[in-house]
Amino acid sequence: MKFFVYAIAAVVAIVSSQTLKGQSPIDLPASAKPVVNTGNFSVVLNTASAMISHEGYTVKATWSGGPDSHLTLNGKVYKSLQLHPHAPSEHTLGGKQYPFEVHFVHADKDKNLAVVGVFFDLDPQDKPNPFLTQVFSQFDQLTKPGDNFTLAALDPS
Repeated sequence: MKFFVYAIAAVVAIVSSQTLKGQSPIDLPASAKPVVNTGNFSVVLNTASAMISHEGYTVKATWSGGPDSHLTLNGKVYKSLQLHPHAPSEHTLGGKQYPFEVHFVHADKDKNLAVVGVFFDLDPQDKPNPFLTQVFSQFDQLTKPGDNFTLAALDPS
């Protein structure tokens, strides 16, 4: 399973609660190139417990990423809140939809959101992705909306 780091910064979306319903999906241009980080973007994610829950329409991991986890963009700090998958991907790259996408959701003190989307592509020759293996390890427990389980230590590395 491969993930596309170059797509991360391009899919970062900053939205207020008022515009939350109108920001998706995004079709990133195929010609998009990695942008050099000039220091205006950083992410710190640590191992922390997570509650994985069946939301009826998706599965969500409520996960703070630990007390020091955050995303900083242009000097504004967003605390880690949760992550959730989309299968297939919600967003596309040059019109191509990927088998899987994970959104890492963060919020600032005013409840504005910063969302980082990461595409995953399936390759049968790759080793299993350790992060996704953790998240999916107990999915068989999620048989109906409201079901949940706790992972003692979700490690995003």
